[in-house]
Amino acid sequence: MQVLYDMASNEDYSLDKVDLFLSMDHDPEENEGLSTFLKNEKRKSMEVKEGRFLDSERAYIRQQVPLIVDHLEEVDQVIKRNLKNWSLGRLALVDLSIIRIACYEMMFEEDIPLPVSINEAVNLAKCYGSEDSSRFINGILSSIVKDLEKDHETPED
Repeated sequence: MQVLYDMASNEDYSLDKVDLFLSMDHDPEENEGLSTFLKNEKRKSMEVKEGRFLDSERAYIRQQVPLIVDHLEEVDQVIKRNLKNWSLGRLALVDLSIIRIACYEMMFEEDIPLPVSINEAVNLAKCYGSEDSSRFINGILSSIVKDLEKDHETPED
């Protein structure tokens, strides 16, 4: 989520951002785009561990971020269809990044149950977002689920 946030805040979706992000494993405050996340103690406590990522987590980030970026146009179209009286540009970048991940998972990761994607997004929003982010994101993702289910319905013969 933090890599996608950094990409969105710099409007730079080049994949070298993933390597840059992972190279700052020792001190996230060195990265200006990510230091936003560390403004309060709740968020800071999540980052306090020697070397932020296990090897398996690093591999997962290297695998998933390029997939999400490759499908960003499709994901953003689905998100736009489900924003009521909002545009992508009005969304807080943290919220947008969280929604993008969940929407990508719902669209392309068949092995992840929809409720798991939503739950993870809501939990991220509670930690990184504003006071209202978790409810807002839950609402948008619920709308996206209905939209995706409608797209997959087959007409009865």
